[in-house]
Amino acid sequence: MVIRKLLFLFVLTFSYFVQAEYPDSASNSSIKILSDEIVKISEDEYLIGVKFEFDRGWHTYWINPGDSGEKAKFEWELPEGYKISNPKWPSPTKIPYPPLMTYGYENEVVILFSLFKELNSSEKGEINLNSEWLACADICLPQSGSSKVNLNDVFISPIEDQPNIQELKDNLPKKYPYPISVSEKNNELILSSELNDAFKDSEIYFFPYDQNLISHTAIQNSEIRENSFLHRVLKSEQNIEKSNIKGVITFKKNNDISSFYFSSNNLFLENQFSLLNLSIALLSAFVGGLLLNLMPCVFPVISLKIFNFIEIANNKREVLLHGMSFSIGSIVTFVSIGLFILVLKIFGEEIGWGFQLQSPMFVALLIYLFALLFLNFIGFFNIPNFFGKFGTKASNTNSYKSSFGTGVLAVAVATPCTAPFMGSALGLALTQPNFFSILIFLFLGVGFSLPYLVISLFPQSLSYLPKPGNWMETFRKIMAIPIFLTILWLIWILSNQISFLNLISVLAGVSIIFLLCFIKQIVTFLKLSSNLISPAFAILLFFSIYLLPFNYQVKDETKSEISLEEIEILSRKGPLFINFTADWCITCKVNEQIALSGDNFNLLIKDKNINYLKIDWTNKDPNINRLIESYGRSGIPLYVFYPYEEYGPVILPEVLNKSILENYLKESY
Repeated sequence: MVIRKLLFLFVLTFSYFVQAEYPDSASNSSIKILSDEIVKISEDEYLIGVKFEFDRGWHTYWINPGDSGEKAKFEWELPEGYKISNPKWPSPTKIPYPPLMTYGYENEVVILFSLFKELNSSEKGEINLNSEWLACADICLPQSGSSKVNLNDVFISPIEDQPNIQELKDNLPKKYPYPISVSEKNNELILSSELNDAFKDSEIYFFPYDQNLISHTAIQNSEIRENSFLHRVLKSEQNIEKSNIKGVITFKKNNDISSFYFSSNNLFLENQFSLLNLSIALLSAFVGGLLLNLMPCVFPVISLKIFNFIEIANNKREVLLHGMSFSIGSIVTFVSIGLFILVLKIFGEEIGWGFQLQSPMFVALLIYLFALLFLNFIGFFNIPNFFGKFGTKASNTNSYKSSFGTGVLAVAVATPCTAPFMGSALGLALTQPNFFSILIFLFLGVGFSLPYLVISLFPQSLSYLPKPGNWMETFRKIMAIPIFLTILWLIWILSNQISFLNLISVLAGVSIIFLLCFIKQIVTFLKLSSNLISPAFAILLFFSIYLLPFNYQVKDETKSEISLEEIEILSRKGPLFINFTADWCITCKVNEQIALSGDNFNLLIKDKNINYLKIDWTNKDPNINRLIESYGRSGIPLYVFYPYEEYGPVILPEVLNKSILENYLKESY
């Protein structure tokens, strides 16, 4: 058996030196564009077929060739203004080659492509195709060939006038009409779903898109119930833990085969809170919370805690108590936000992670708060204890409240962004509310607090920091810079959420807060009685609160009409890359600057004929929230790539760079 496999691989490798004798006819097969059967679907879409013909007993391969082989490759040269989709692969057949099992097509196959034309482009020009494929019998011979068609010389007819193309199109795998859930038990993947009466006596078979997902030679077993089915497939030994199961499922009855494609977005969701999946989710939450400290969202607030640690570095007891207070504040806030979202979702509210920065009122309050912090850092006044007191040593009960409050503030500012590993854990906690969701929020908080807990328990680590001294006043003023930049960022967010007049009101409120710092000096300068200081302070404070956007006018009241169904329609026109972003998501903006803009990104999109869709979630939008949840996530950043409609979505990491993005978009799916 081993010798046979080695011989097969040797012949396969050696045969790469064999070339086709003619451009459209190879040694055991041929390729051609069906120029007489190009059909028009709509004003901007055409259907074009590519036909492979093989000598008797020879075959080629599907997307997933099974235990050996390789799918065909296509390179197109199109007239200006044209784009072409990925291949629309027909349902494959099993081609056993003991001890191997392969998937592909025997004798002949026609693969359809959608050709898209810009509305102003002419129906003229030349289409050139260069293709490489394997033709196999007892040996495999790599083949290559080309074919071309001049649109000037062909008659493009409606699809109803081309019954052959219509039949090929009708026989393509369709989307399965019901959700297919996937769970795992005893090293088997279990597919389950509702079942139409027409398929009750059918033989079911699962063809996965991923070559390393299942054991292709293992027998697949089905259990058909009254209105549903269970289908068991043995996992491959090479299988890596997958959160995305995709493929084609066929129902064979009396030589009639009906085929459907499906994509199960998240294996964890389907398997509920099993011990293994819960453990993975908790670990992801812990690591994600830890990495959240590195996100740019949280830096301005973390500087408050670092400064506080430096002040009390010589008092181990105070370091421990302040670190614990900060950590408890962080953990309690994580759990509270999570529970608040769960309660609202139970009552039918469409809400996601990071919802607080979708509220203009919350953003305006943060602007007020950071304005106070800025004034404190540049030395205009000391904030009363709750959010921190600098310049004096913290040693009383109120100062512990300030550390607790700093933890609350850090989480409130940080949570709109999701760090790596957080996305799947939050998706599990929020899209399927459960008692164990609380554990996920708890582990997020513990992970976020870990660095400060370590410093608290091992205060000797602070010995590497400079000793307290006059330099701290200079450092405090330097740290005012990121806080001021945070104020500008929050104002920019607010400017995209509310009308210009509402924004002016908030800025007037910020100006009043600045005046409050100088109320004593103003009264003295105007030579007024000092008894007026308190009433003046109260009046100005009232007006600053009055100017908050209680009744604001949304800048753009239009809601997104995008839905999962419309995205799937867009994916029919070729590869589709979706960027879910928001003005308040700093990680999103950093990713856009590093990987999702510039000449490299534009060239990559153009070369791969990728359609780019940017969905803005700055303001609350139930449609976008539901769409994000359909991918098993509850927050952003979220990046989704559809190589083609049938393959379904591929979820990219939350943090991107040029290399990561190119690896995903250039991969052959």
